[in-house]
Amino acid sequence: MGMLYYCRIIFVQCSISVLDLDHSILFYVPLYFQLQRITQFLKNIIIKEAVRDGNIGFLQQISIPDPPTLIPQISPSKEQQLHQRSDLASLLKKPSNVKGFQFLSISDLVEAYRNGKTSPLQVTENALEAIEQSEKQNFELKAFVQFNKTDALQMAQESTKRYAEGKTLSVIDGIPVGIKGEYAVAGYHRRCGTVFMGQEAEEKDCNLVAKLRSLGAVIIGMTNMHELGLGTTGVNPNSYHGISRNPYDLNYFTGGSSGGSAAAVAAGLCPVAIGKDGGGSIRLPSTLCGIVGIKPTFGRVTLQTSRYGSYSVSHAGPMCNNVRDTAIMYALLSGRDPEYPAGMIQPEHATLEGFENLDLSDLTVGVDWDFAQFADDEIIEHFKKAVEFLKSRGANIVSVQIPELEESRIAHILTIGCEITHAVDNEYPNDIEKLNPDTFLLASIGRHSHPFDFYQCQKQRTRAIEFLKTIFQNVDCILTPGSACCAKKIPSNAKGYGLSDVSLTMKYVRFHFLGNLTGVPGVVVPVGYDDQGLPIGVQVMTSWWEEHVALRVAHCLEGLVERKEPKVYFDILNKKGS
Repeated sequence: MGMLYYCRIIFVQCSISVLDLDHSILFYVPLYFQLQRITQFLKNIIIKEAVRDGNIGFLQQISIPDPPTLIPQISPSKEQQLHQRSDLASLLKKPSNVKGFQFLSISDLVEAYRNGKTSPLQVTENALEAIEQSEKQNFELKAFVQFNKTDALQMAQESTKRYAEGKTLSVIDGIPVGIKGEYAVAGYHRRCGTVFMGQEAEEKDCNLVAKLRSLGAVIIGMTNMHELGLGTTGVNPNSYHGISRNPYDLNYFTGGSSGGSAAAVAAGLCPVAIGKDGGGSIRLPSTLCGIVGIKPTFGRVTLQTSRYGSYSVSHAGPMCNNVRDTAIMYALLSGRDPEYPAGMIQPEHATLEGFENLDLSDLTVGVDWDFAQFADDEIIEHFKKAVEFLKSRGANIVSVQIPELEESRIAHILTIGCEITHAVDNEYPNDIEKLNPDTFLLASIGRHSHPFDFYQCQKQRTRAIEFLKTIFQNVDCILTPGSACCAKKIPSNAKGYGLSDVSLTMKYVRFHFLGNLTGVPGVVVPVGYDDQGLPIGVQVMTSWWEEHVALRVAHCLEGLVERKEPKVYFDILNKKGS
């Protein structure tokens, strides 16, 4: 743990000790301020150490001749503008490519609704009961932190009526969906993982949630998240949250920041959850929890109410148990929103062209082997198997080299830190000290950065975008590991004080930051398990607006591994759980 944790522990213990002495307040107050000064002094040391260890000041030392790019808004080509809408109903009827354990899918539920085996109301009741049961494990799963039975059951009742009348709104009518705790959902508190935000319940949905409702989805609750989205473990000791735990082993991390969404899907509490990805926050927990997640092209899915987040690197996206469901959700949620200008240039339709074609002989897959070597040996072993599997399916595998990865990594971390911190400071100027120590540390890096640093980051973004444009002229996608390491065990004292591990954070986001800085899409898919039975995944990145290619490759990779049932899994269709 970092020194800041010990500072807080020492401060709390000293305060209690002084009060126990039952001396006068005149004795306590001076000591209190002395401790405050000591704590602040130690905080400053820790921040400086974190900046040094993370090589954050590197961009100050170099000259970057390029102009800045403030948001990675890339115009579609003429060919991309001609993309046609895919027939999602026919896509739903195709069999899953998943081998081994069969997780509940959207098509399973729709078929059961249509043939009268069950109803959205019954499944929603099962899901709400499963959420309650998930908190009665030896360790609480902490996938959901808020749910409103009355609201969820009302939506489910309305969906049940539509099925009876043959008037469903979409292919996801009646499907239970979890929403990450930083989206505005009417009637819920939008706490963003903190103790000081969202004191009042939201009066209206953000546009993304409103769209889900208009499609007939059943919002069953708000999922847990790392505080402010500034973390990679899912450890959040705040009173409203707690530690989201990995359904494959409750002693291990889910990853963050959308750890609750990943845990909810992997544990079967809902087949779909919505995450948000500013630095791997969809893709990392999806990888560690053995599910599928997509970070679409920047602007593809509306984020019109993302006022507490990082505007220029954040992406909304779905998390599901298989690639087919992920593709369906991606296609449904994509689209222009006049209240979200960043997404107004996107192609009119989100195509899924070629999704069923698992012969990849028309595709070239790029692999940066030097980049991949940042991963642990067991990750690399499964990554190589994935590359060989794609080769066996006809893909042309070529080596690529992505330039200036370290510069881009620093540009990303400073950008997200500055944007989130300044957004929070703007509305909650007196509350940043209430953040958990690990979040406070990352926020402080952004808070203490010089404007020159931020400007350098945006110039580096320009370079990173141009590098990828060049690479994607020669390859259809780039394959990377889904994480540089597998899920790690949760320390016993994390529940009380949280966790700060800079080296672990750097490993977790190693293969994700580039997608956020440049805005290119990425899909993660399970390809194996480590010796502890914990999931291992790979990431498929494509050029802007080419999500259908990434989904097609991920769909193919889905056939590589025999999926395993998590230790904690609830079948909300047949009302079974563990």
